[in-house]
Formats: sequence, C-alpha cells, structure tokens
Amino acid sequence: MSIIKQSDQLFSFEFRQKLAPGISFPARSSIIVLENREAIIISPGPFDSQSISEIQKLADKFYIVAPNLFHHLHFLKAKESFKNSELYAPKSLSKKNAKYADQYHIIDELPKHVKEQVKIIPINGHKALQEWVFYHSKSQSLVLTDLAFNMGTQGFLTASVLKLAGAYKKLAQSRLVKSTITDKQQFHQSIWQLSKLSSRRVVLAHGDVLEDMDHWRKFLEGFKEPEA
Repeated sequence: MSIIKQSDQLFSFEFRQKLAPGISFPARSSIIVLENREAIIISPGPFDSQSISEIQKLADKFYIVAPNLFHHLHFLKAKESFKNSELYAPKSLSKKNAKYADQYHIIDELPKHVKEQVKIIPINGHKALQEWVFYHSKSQSLVLTDLAFNMGTQGFLTASVLKLAGAYKKLAQSRLVKSTITDKQQFHQSIWQLSKLSSRRVVLAHGDVLEDMDHWRKFLEGFKEPEA
C-alpha cells in the first residue's frame, strides 16, 4: 500500500484497524520528515513491504512514537522494519504491558533538535489515554490520535458503534474518551491550548484529514473555559 503525501514534509499510511468481527475503524499513521534525513513516525501501522520501502526513501533515521496508551499494536514491529530507529511512548506504557519494558524512551525525551521542529504537547487529565499531540510548524500541521474522530460513511456495525460513541459523520470526541477523563479542567486546558497554534490542517488517526479550520475552531470552542 502506498503512502499518501499531505505536504512536502508530511505523509500518511492508511489502513483499517479491526476491533471486533464486522467492526473496523479507518486508521492513519503520520510521517513527519525533519531536517538532516530524519523523520518521526506517529502511531505506526501494519506497514507492508511497499510502504516500508517508500518511507525508507524519506529518511535515514526514524523516531517511532506510540502517541498514547492505545496506539502501540505495531510499535515493536516498526522498530524491526526501520533499523536505524528509536522508540518513544508515554511513560506508563510498560505498566500497561510488560513486554514494552526497557524498549522505549519517554516521549518528552525526544532530542532537542527534533522538538525544535515539532512541538510535542501532552494532553493532561486523562490517565487512561495519556495522549501527546504533535505540531509541525513548517507545514503548519497538527497530528492527533484519539482526541477526535472525523469519520464519514462506514459499514453497518462500525456505524452503529460510532453512533453510540457520538462520533458518526462529524468531527467529535467519543463518549468513551469523555467518560474516562480524570481531571476535566486539566484535560480541557490541554486541548484549548491547541487553538493558539497556527494550524492549516489537522491530521487525525481516525477519519478524514481536516483542512476546514473554521470547523476545527468550532470544535475547540467546546473546551474553552467560561470567563469568570
């Protein structure tokens, strides 16, 4: 499967993630190309030989990131596919699954020169998710994982799940994410700060890439703290 060019520095790999018989979500890995033949792979997917070959042409060094505590299924396999690579994940990933112990660095430990090109932003107040988002200033692209869905028409069972989640055919946050927030104020503050970024596109792991920034700003308004 070919990778998709979103901009000169941003590429995607798209696949279906099976959740249960008859239920699968569209999913997306994002590849941000950095200076000096380096790249970040966010939420690695089940890369096939064609996509691996295409990604290898983009860089010589790879930082492979599991951006939250759910998008790690293809994490170790990606490390095998890209030999000159390092793994990064939320600190608690090894507590969730012991097989990851001593396999990765904490996301905030990405090298300084990488963080000068890509702003990494922790989303606080949600212990079950522990998501980080990534803003690439050169392409003005924001990469999210499970903070929002933007999925259109799906098969019957998948559509039924999305309707129950309150995220069918619209830009929305799932009820599951909302119901597992541990500190609503911290969580909302973390998301609201994304409104300060000069984004021209939002790349989501689940659903269509969003380039209607008015739509994005309207979504963010739901996380703005009311004025005292």
